Amino acid sequence: MAFDEPAAPGGRAAQVDAQDLVCAGFPDGQWQIDRFRGCWHAGLTYTARDIRTGAPVGSAHVTITQDFQLANNRTTWVETDTLRMDSANDVVAAGLSATWTAGCSSNCQATQPVPFAPGTWLSPGQTLTGTTEFSNPQARGGIDHFAPGYTLELLSPGSIGDAPAVWATPQLRCDAQVGRSAGCVVTDAIPTYEVNSSTNPVGAFGIRWAQENLAGHPGVPGGEPLHRLANRSQQSKNRFTVCGTGWTPDLLTVPTDSCDEYPFAATREGGSMPGPDCAELKPHVNLLSLPFEVQTGPDGAPIADLVHAPAPETTCARVHVPLTQNTYIGGDLGRFVTAQRIVDNGPYWVSAA
Repeated sequence: MAFDEPAAPGGRAAQVDAQDLVCAGFPDGQWQIDRFRGCWHAGLTYTARDIRTGAPVGSAHVTITQDFQLANNRTTWVETDTLRMDSANDVVAAGLSATWTAGCSSNCQATQPVPFAPGTWLSPGQTLTGTTEFSNPQARGGIDHFAPGYTLELLSPGSIGDAPAVWATPQLRCDAQVGRSAGCVVTDAIPTYEVNSSTNPVGAFGIRWAQENLAGHPGVPGGEPLHRLANRSQQSKNRFTVCGTGWTPDLLTVPTDSCDEYPFAATREGGSMPGPDCAELKPHVNLLSLPFEVQTGPDGAPIADLVHAPAPETTCARVHVPLTQNTYIGGDLGRFVTAQRIVDNGPYWVSAA
């Protein structure tokens, strides 16, 4: 059987927002993914051939649809599978028998490997729908990367059929390394940490400024992601490297002033340069606002002083930020890491719009 162009199953995956994950509106053969879900549809053509001569004697077109949903606190999941016969001609006009089988590698198991009974008859215009079920339990500290695979065999009695179609999902991962429960994610879907700029306007402004001005624009969606650093001792070292030397609070300009480093200390990119070599920004804070926000000038632009301008190769920044905003962003980042199951060295983007 031949899958329709332009894409072969498992060959590409496009990341989209969860609310936009409606596979019917996307190209044939292209997986749509977010952190905990994947779906796709693909058309394929079956050709029946004469037993003696091998000449084509009929054909059919069918469409496959799959939709799976993972969870951040569970290592079992259910997938909805659909097979529809769109058209058929000649010896295949009466239909085909269909056998769909799912399998899994590594620690993963297909606990319900068939969505419908093997050899189920599929007629033109008919749709078969069922579910397959999977499990990948993890002991504490465990992690497993895998991709469920599938085989679809179609047969027309009295003729030679095509070889079974074979495909797989995008790469998945189940682990017990984040939070209190084991869970599973789509590894190709890189999550984005969205800083609450309304609650933390000074902190968000500092992150935006750092992303725009540092070499490589770290964490900017579509550029180079940040990577989680789980080791707390190394996090502390990164924080001290950037904020421990040459830092002078300015409580008149920034109430409850604190040093906020970017990239975050809890990333592999954190602590890349000593603090005095990092860029340093001191926003002017509106003392009448709560939470404190960055003052703007007549042109509407934020008012901020560069204590130390970044050189072209500068890879770190330290920003004067009210302590409550600094603390909140750090805590919220921890909650984000747990919710999105970002393991040690796992990538993520940062948006502070």
